Amino acid sequence: MPDTFHPGRIAGIDIHIHLSWFIACILLVFSLGATWYVQLEPEWTFESYWLSALLSALLLCICLLLHELAHIFVARFYRLRIKSLHFFIFGAFPEYEQERYPQKPGQHIAIALAGPLVSALLGTIFYLLSLPLRGTHLFIEAICDFLYTMNLLLALLNLLPGLPLDGGQILHQLLWKKTSNRTRATTTATGIGLLLAYALILLGIVSFFISQATTIIGLWTAFMGWFLLSASQWLGHRHHSGIQQTTVRQALVEEPLLIPSHISLYTVINDYFQPHAHESALVVQNSQFAGIITLEDIRRVERSQWPHTPVSYVMRLADQLHTVQAEQSLYDALELMITHNLHYLAVIEGTCPIGLLSRKHVARQLQASRLQGAEIVHP
Repeated sequence: MPDTFHPGRIAGIDIHIHLSWFIACILLVFSLGATWYVQLEPEWTFESYWLSALLSALLLCICLLLHELAHIFVARFYRLRIKSLHFFIFGAFPEYEQERYPQKPGQHIAIALAGPLVSALLGTIFYLLSLPLRGTHLFIEAICDFLYTMNLLLALLNLLPGLPLDGGQILHQLLWKKTSNRTRATTTATGIGLLLAYALILLGIVSFFISQATTIIGLWTAFMGWFLLSASQWLGHRHHSGIQQTTVRQALVEEPLLIPSHISLYTVINDYFQPHAHESALVVQNSQFAGIITLEDIRRVERSQWPHTPVSYVMRLADQLHTVQAEQSLYDALELMITHNLHYLAVIEGTCPIGLLSRKHVARQLQASRLQGAEIVHP
């Protein structure tokens, strides 16, 4: 993404930070130190205003980090691997390893809810901390008030039903479950995110010009809208690029192995899989496509029985297989794999099989797309 930079990795996760994060921090410190705390506590010293502003911004960033760590903790509870996190002003969008993508909507919803729940908990804690400080006019009271307000606001904002907000993640999963079409669910949730973004920008502009009292609120509202707009547009671009524009045929880089159904598993391993470095093959019977055989299927049989067990005994029959057309997008194939927890798809052209698509093929194509994208972004 052009408006992000990559500072490194944390716990094996690539971190990408959007430009809005830094703009938000600068704007936050300025608005707190120059206006918010000045109006709230007019008798403070100049140093108190800016020290409180810096501490407030720092603690809010820590709260945002805890919000995201909650997502990661729940994801790892489900034994899911997150490849990268794309940080925006009010959160981050996770990119899962394709082999370990959430298989059930309930898992993804639990991961999405974890962040807002932690933000709500933090808001409650800061509210309780502020109660004994009421009326003291100490900067600690003002900071606690600010943090409980912002954390509760963060929880509510993230529950709005538009990607990439957590509420949009939940909506996306519910739509996917209802329609069984991940592409349509992503398009709908991203579109709602765009509508929310334009609504916030419009509301912010109106609030900015209503009165002096609502100037800062209007500025922040418009900025939140801009964040959501840029994030939604990025998601839309990512959704319609890469493997969305790649066909299944393009991902098939090697010729498929064709194995007769009557030969033994021992022969498959020694004469086909090992010499050609393959882990799967198409099975033919009487010159017709009969099914597929994989290394995983063979390993389910005792090794001592391999010389005496024909392929036809353990192969997956053609009429029980999920298939994909050669000219379909690789994204559609990946969606089918994720939905049905498949590691292989039989690729057909018309009614004739032409190969096997594995998750390794998809992962290789994803890596190629990312490298190509990096070259485009950073010439």
